[in-house]
Amino acid sequence: LYMVIEELDNNLPTYVAISYYVPLTHLSSQLTLSSHVYIVADGELLIEDGHELIIPDGMTILNEGTITIENGGILTNNGTITNYGTITNNGTLTNNGALNNYSEHTINNAGILHNIGILNNGSDSDNGAFNNQAGAFLVNDGTIRNSSGSTMSNAGVIVKMNPDTDGEFPDSGYTNTGTEAVVGGFCGKENNYDIYWYLEYADELQADLSLQLNGSGQMKDFRSQGSPWHTRCDDIKAVSLPDGIESIGDYAFQHCGFTSITLPDTLTGIGDYAFVSCYLESITIPAAVESIGEYAFNGCGSLTTLTINGSESIGDYAFMSCNSLTSVALSDSLTSMGIYAFAYCTGLSSITIPENVERIGGSAFAFCSALETVNISQGVSEIGDYVFCSCTHLTSIQIPSSVTSIDDLAFVNCESLESVTFFGAPPTLGSYVFTTEVSSESFEPIPGLTIYYPEERTEWTDVIDSAPWNVYEFQVYSPYV
Repeated sequence: LYMVIEELDNNLPTYVAISYYVPLTHLSSQLTLSSHVYIVADGELLIEDGHELIIPDGMTILNEGTITIENGGILTNNGTITNYGTITNNGTLTNNGALNNYSEHTINNAGILHNIGILNNGSDSDNGAFNNQAGAFLVNDGTIRNSSGSTMSNAGVIVKMNPDTDGEFPDSGYTNTGTEAVVGGFCGKENNYDIYWYLEYADELQADLSLQLNGSGQMKDFRSQGSPWHTRCDDIKAVSLPDGIESIGDYAFQHCGFTSITLPDTLTGIGDYAFVSCYLESITIPAAVESIGEYAFNGCGSLTTLTINGSESIGDYAFMSCNSLTSVALSDSLTSMGIYAFAYCTGLSSITIPENVERIGGSAFAFCSALETVNISQGVSEIGDYVFCSCTHLTSIQIPSSVTSIDDLAFVNCESLESVTFFGAPPTLGSYVFTTEVSSESFEPIPGLTIYYPEERTEWTDVIDSAPWNVYEFQVYSPYV
């Protein structure tokens, strides 16, 4: 250990004494006390840089000096902390045991304090001062007691998880200039305390709620209807996500009532079902996002405008049944589009597929009945099965020379389709690609459809009289005329 300590052999023979400044930075990332610790009046214990000090059950820190937690430091108390000095928390302090503050001394919380045990601020003979400072977050799952003459102030956020618990918050000696949240907690993925959240009333009527998230890192994934704020989701009309949040967990905002959200530039991933059936009206995906999960925005019936500045992949069913969607801008970085990605978006009239998309997933735009204009960029190589099934307003389509295969029934029931223009060699063609279904499992070529192919690509003369091409009408064209 890179810390100087003293063994006391007089008053406190079982304690290790810290007699001056001791930074807990040269230890392993996690240290569990194996003896009691006494911090003398001039001593200081500093916990920082992601290190964690654990006080196990049965162990005690007696502090007459200073305990400072900052820069990602963590103090987890399962035993007893008795404070006759100063405790300043700018990191994370979790109290599962007893935290006692005596003799006119002070606990300043400027970070995260999660009290699951008992926090005694003062006693019958001693007073204490507890300050939850601006920007601080205190969640009380246990009991906080304030003795007569002691003071407790809140300028940050306090969450009272058990408001009916006897003595949780004092009737006297407590002043609040901050926020007393309706409910709150933690939702970090790697470390639960990396991200904290709380609900507060959005207006004086106390009908609508605002969801505030803070912290950094990845959000944990939830099960269906399993996010901690889900029971109030209909009442959540606003949500705040700060820079630092790197991912949105599965089912995070399922069925929530807010109509807009600003996603942070630090966001790299959106989980499965993250916004399913929300009331969003528009959404912009930041450039740093690498993936949009399956069903992520499925069923967002009020969504009209979608701008994707980033994302290499769009998951299966991601925007399916967003039937008010009229404007979609896809990122040039997009390489993968899942099955049914935009199926049943019945208000969508135009779409451009970026050049880096290797394959348009099966049924990606199926039943987009208002779709009139489709621009498939040079670079796209595969068009999956049923991709444009029943796009009944589509009258023409141009197939770039990069396309090497078109799968079964890709344009089935596109009854208004009059022309398909190819710019390269004939691709591998699936079954019934440009047909209408006249009865169950019976298909005929789309009436009035003409397929155009370039004069200089002589490969076409080898296929137009062979199945499956020979059922269609062809016309050669010269690209130079």
